[in-house]
Amino acid sequence: MLVADDSELILQFLARTVGAMGHHVVTAGSGQELYQKALASAPDLLIVDVHMPGEGGLEALARLRAHPSFRAVRAIVLSAAIDDALRSQAAGVGVSILLDKGSLDPGAVGQAVERALAGGDKPSLGTHLAHPGPPATADPSPTLDRRRLMAQADDDPELLQHMLALFRKGGPDALAAVSAAVAAGAAPALRVAAHRLKGMLRMLAADQAAQTASCLEEMAVAGELSGATAALATLETQLAELEAELRTLPDG
Repeated sequence: MLVADDSELILQFLARTVGAMGHHVVTAGSGQELYQKALASAPDLLIVDVHMPGEGGLEALARLRAHPSFRAVRAIVLSAAIDDALRSQAAGVGVSILLDKGSLDPGAVGQAVERALAGGDKPSLGTHLAHPGPPATADPSPTLDRRRLMAQADDDPELLQHMLALFRKGGPDALAAVSAAVAAGAAPALRVAAHRLKGMLRMLAADQAAQTASCLEEMAVAGELSGATAALATLETQLAELEAELRTLPDG
């Protein structure tokens, strides 16, 4: 099985979760690496992020589908924004399931993998699978939804600590990349960096900071960065508040 995502936090979360199901997992951090490793390892299932630096997940899948041995290989596509346009694009490359990053927990991943592997001879196109997740009761903290974070960690303290360690390892670099792109006025670099940080924050159920990262990504896509400096300052404050909140978690 091959898992591809440009966020180390999400990549390792997926690899750990799928590996715990008894599958051998190969990982890739870009569309190009996905393409190369898929040809080398011949996986029975692909789990890929839509947006990655350079070649995205759907583009890499389209190239793989040109090879006869990959025409029927099942795939799961990850996205934080599933809509009709994405469903149509996914159907065009024979995706079996669309998995919402907003409900990415071990239960959702396991359900998606089992459903994909149990499919028919042809991939089922454009199925949107969302895990029910935790109860809808609101978390009192605007910085961190603790209930959802624990659900995404499957109420497993070891998995939670692994996720926090990966965030603390990759989060500062991701923020530095956003800051550098804003300072340089580089919209393409900002789109990639903000998207990566947004994914990490959503994995931690830090919706407030994730929304600010999403705003920066949208500014970059539009090529309008006049508000980027102010948004970056807000994001930096939110991340400092998030770290303080994370320290209050058990063994945080």
